[in-house]
Amino acid sequence: MLRNILNLTLVCGIVLLFVGVSFSQKAETPPDWLLQPVSMEFKDEALAVILAKLSKKTGVVILYDEKLVNEKFSGNYSNLTMVEFLNRLFKKYNKAITFNREKKLVIVETFGAEKYIIAAGDEKRSQEILPFMNGITKAQLEELHREQYELYREGLMNKDELIPGLEINRGELEKLHEQQGEAYQADLNSPESVIPGTDGTTRGEIQKMQEQQMEAQRKSLEDPEVAVPGVEMSQGELRDLHERQYREYRESLNNPDEVIPGLDMTRKELEELHKKQMEENK
Repeated sequence: MLRNILNLTLVCGIVLLFVGVSFSQKAETPPDWLLQPVSMEFKDEALAVILAKLSKKTGVVILYDEKLVNEKFSGNYSNLTMVEFLNRLFKKYNKAITFNREKKLVIVETFGAEKYIIAAGDEKRSQEILPFMNGITKAQLEELHREQYELYREGLMNKDELIPGLEINRGELEKLHEQQGEAYQADLNSPESVIPGTDGTTRGEIQKMQEQQMEAQRKSLEDPEVAVPGVEMSQGELRDLHERQYREYRESLNNPDEVIPGLDMTRKELEELHKKQMEENK
């Protein structure tokens, strides 16, 4: 059965969608039927019923975790794409959404799912989606994904593969990126290169301007006549004040008759109290 599934993957090219980004052997955009607008309202309705209605409305068959069949959901969605509809419906679950373009099939792979079942509003459409897909296990789906990823990796290593929309192959694109990277680094290291968004200022001029500003700041910090913002005194006066306060603090530490703030006793009395307590604890 799994061999048949993998053969289907090779022929049909299921594309993985993670956070809206598509990965496959070749870059693909989601099909139109996955972007069609959907409007639905439901309250405390089983997921199986909701997805069956969605399938009947859109003609898309949906494969999902059988453990969620009887989960209840409420919502009122208007003119959402099918991708956004499914993302909102399954918002409380960690998930990956895959699709099969030919078969109009969507797989909502939620974290912890062990077995998948089909939601189809039309019995005929259900039969078209190959009956063995109903009941596919988590392990089988993971193997299918690994097969797809290997194909994707092989495509990345093929230097002769053409990039869709660019009309160049991967090897040419890599070489172009290397040339752009080298040009960018050379531009960063050139003092003559112009800074984007300026009126023609070069990197060398910016560097010189920054050096001048740093030198001016250093001199400003060393000038005792420069006023300190918000203090209303010069840097020299502030420095003298700090030095005086420090001297007074040092002197107070050496004054046995100074009263300790909050204790109502002098330093000498506090020292004697400490000695007495140490004697009592011996």
